[in-house]
Amino acid sequence: MVWDVVYVTYNSEKWIKACFASWKNRPADHEFNIIVVDNASTDNTVRLLESVAQETEGYFAGFRIIKLTENVGFGAANNIGFRHGDAEIICFFNIDTELLDGTIANLAEAVRDSQECVGVWELRQIPYEHPKIYDPVTLETDWCSGAAFAVRRTVYEEAGGFDEQFFMYAEDVELSWRVRQKGHHILYCPNAMICHKSYVSKGEIKFTQYAYSMRNNLLMRYRYGSLGDIVSGYLLFLKLLIKNGRGLGFNRRFIAVVNTHWRLALRVRKSRIKNGVGVYFSGLNYSPMRGGSFYEYKPAVRPARIVVFVQGSENSDLQEYMQCINRQTYQASAIYRIGDIEEIAEIRKGMETDEDVWFSIMDPGTRVYADHFETLVGGMEGNCEAVGSVNEEGELPERMEYYMVRPDFYERNKARDLEKLCKETAVCIKKQTVCSKKII
Repeated sequence: MVWDVVYVTYNSEKWIKACFASWKNRPADHEFNIIVVDNASTDNTVRLLESVAQETEGYFAGFRIIKLTENVGFGAANNIGFRHGDAEIICFFNIDTELLDGTIANLAEAVRDSQECVGVWELRQIPYEHPKIYDPVTLETDWCSGAAFAVRRTVYEEAGGFDEQFFMYAEDVELSWRVRQKGHHILYCPNAMICHKSYVSKGEIKFTQYAYSMRNNLLMRYRYGSLGDIVSGYLLFLKLLIKNGRGLGFNRRFIAVVNTHWRLALRVRKSRIKNGVGVYFSGLNYSPMRGGSFYEYKPAVRPARIVVFVQGSENSDLQEYMQCINRQTYQASAIYRIGDIEEIAEIRKGMETDEDVWFSIMDPGTRVYADHFETLVGGMEGNCEAVGSVNEEGELPERMEYYMVRPDFYERNKARDLEKLCKETAVCIKKQTVCSKKII
């Protein structure tokens, strides 16, 4: 099977070698046609791309460099790259990404196993995972990030590709909403992880992202929102302008970028889409967000065996819950269904309890995200004895949802109310992206 892979470059020389060196991890049963669209770079980007093309000759099904004479923007350049391929599946990857072992293999498995109604697959970005909500049972999400996704050619064509008026930022959300309007589904693929070096640190503010996100948020409101949504967008603009605290020079540049939306606003409004898939505007967000701004992925320092105890649940709930467990990126070594927490003591008889065995105790009827175990394991690495979940406000939930405890911690305290004890002693990761979502 041959897939097209489209990259867009613009003064991207520092990313090129690492990006294509990571392709050594590709599976042997796939061929890839690389298409790079350069947005009139003025550094050594094109020269480095030509060097990579020569060095990898015969490794890819093709390696084509399209040199533009002007910077046409992210969406327009991706559309050009799309038209130069003909594969059934197209991947759009940012040039500042790197593949990991299993990235393509796991993505290919998701594509192969998906029903025809699925049109788009979003990869998981590390070290900073995007915190938007997805359904941890079905893996469906409202929109996908343009930094790393795969799409069926027929779906991309039917949706019309990226809207080139957006230039950069929010064009991925807009495309996603049109894809869903056409009746196609978008799946998140948590096991298909790709390293995206977009941020130097958590919460980093980049001017182009800050300014164009606001500009295009207004355009999104003109196309999809009500008049109230548009007014709220301008109030948000004023709020950011007043409270960003970045100085007069920054604000002048910010206003200059945002003001470019005026020449497009009426045209976008005339192409307003009244869709039935539902839209969401909350500040600059286009979907509910998981707790915290980022989840910083860090592989565990040492391997851990996780034993999961799920408290009694109806069979239907348990089946959905097991899907969540099986989709963890950090796999459980054993899963038990218990009627009461005290049953753990009986099950534990004869079980190895060295320091690399941790217990995860979970309530029934909860859905947990695919980074749940690794987040808790990451918390345990700090010599903690109990780590617990927090809700979307960063607070302890009223009832136990999920905790991870060390065996010796359990042994010392098994006579006490473990649920109460966990809440008292848990180190809650308040700026995490892990929160549970109740099954309704």
